[in-house]
Amino acid sequence: MRITGGKACGIQLDVPQGKGVRPATDFTREQVFNRLGNMVWEACVLDCFAGTGAYGLECLSRGCKSVHFLEKDVGVAKTLRKNCARVCKSACIDYNTVTTISAIDVFRAPLKQFADVQIIFLDPPYGYWQQYVDALNDLLRSLAQRFRLAVLILETPSEITLPQDTLWTPVTSLRSTSSKKKGTPSVNFYKVNTALQHTSNDCHCVDTKIGQRPNDDCDLNCHQ
Repeated sequence: MRITGGKACGIQLDVPQGKGVRPATDFTREQVFNRLGNMVWEACVLDCFAGTGAYGLECLSRGCKSVHFLEKDVGVAKTLRKNCARVCKSACIDYNTVTTISAIDVFRAPLKQFADVQIIFLDPPYGYWQQYVDALNDLLRSLAQRFRLAVLILETPSEITLPQDTLWTPVTSLRSTSSKKKGTPSVNFYKVNTALQHTSNDCHCVDTKIGQRPNDDCDLNCHQ
């Protein structure tokens, strides 16, 4: 797999073996960034469940301001660092000033440390939508309340539909209309539904089996 556009176009990315990493294909990423267009330029980006870092690295190649990568697997994060260094070198970018790579569980990430995020990529392992759906919905809700002006690019199995109370509303989809087979990848763009957000007074701090954040460390200032 390779970077598909920008200053580092054509740079090869390593994929860690035996880690269950499922990177977005070159074709999918080309479609995503054709839709994003100039929105990437000078944007602050959050890449969750980063894996190889392909989405965030495409942003770096195309002129974003910064990328925060979240990847809990230490081995995968090591490969991500190598990919990041390779792309930054090709694009003549200072690796240390434009990127942060946190080997942390996304569900435990302190969102308050990320400021002014405009683009969020979320591509969790497909099995999470069965095993940890409540945790994912809580995470999505927290992201919506923290980053109210952000665009969310979410890859899921085609049968997944976000519940309304996650506070995200769909804008457009890259889902293939030629295949309705269960498990087919679907990439959707979302924006925060501000009408729902203004009527929600609940605190949605992550507090689930795999992602626990104590109330006194709420990122959303819900208790003030």
